Amino acid sequence: MHLVTLRLGRDEPCTSDEARRAAGVLTAAALPEHGLEHVYAQPTPSGAVAVLFLLAPTLDDAQRAATEVARLASPVLLRQCSIRTTQIS
Repeated sequence: MHLVTLRLGRDEPCTSDEARRAAGVLTAAALPEHGLEHVYAQPTPSGAVAVLFLLAPTLDDAQRAATEVARLASPVLLRQCSIRTTQIS
């Protein structure tokens, strides 16, 4: 299992509820082949940070899966959570 951190950027801090909603959006966007087991998210002054727990053979594979999950989730993250950017950190 590998952990990949995503910075979820927006113009203002997220609330705890919004961070939880973002975690749910990421979870819902994942496909079985991404190997996503769990998402933890917490608010930050510039949005939120999400940690994705991924079953993958290598860290590179986990980062690719996290990037794909973020890409699939981005329209909903923007609409529901005002998240404008996602970045692996």
